[in-house]
Amino acid sequence: MDIFEQIAENSKLVIKTFPDADLGFDRDSVAWIDGYIERNRDNWDEETRYSLASVFGSFLGECICRNLGAFWEQDDLGIAVVFGDGNKAFPFNKTAKQIANGSDDSILSFYDSAEQLFCN
Repeated sequence: MDIFEQIAENSKLVIKTFPDADLGFDRDSVAWIDGYIERNRDNWDEETRYSLASVFGSFLGECICRNLGAFWEQDDLGIAVVFGDGNKAFPFNKTAKQIANGSDDSILSFYDSAEQLFCN
């Protein structure tokens, strides 16, 4: 399985893991995951934080791709979502930052900023 197939699987895993949340690949679901991170991040050990940054980062990036017209790309800087104008955003980095730092590094704010900056 290549990295992009793993991202797709991770994204689906988020939806399957929280069936009662009625998640989809949309902004409301990013908001729900943002809140979930805030409610739980202080309870996770480093290994869990790393794993969840990967899984939730996949989900965040997939939501951006599906709704904001971006696509996945891997380059020397890492794995990013790329917009039509060539600008890049790094959902894994942002998710790890929220897990580490809290709401000052909100993934929902990241999603909203991407929409404002790259889609208008």
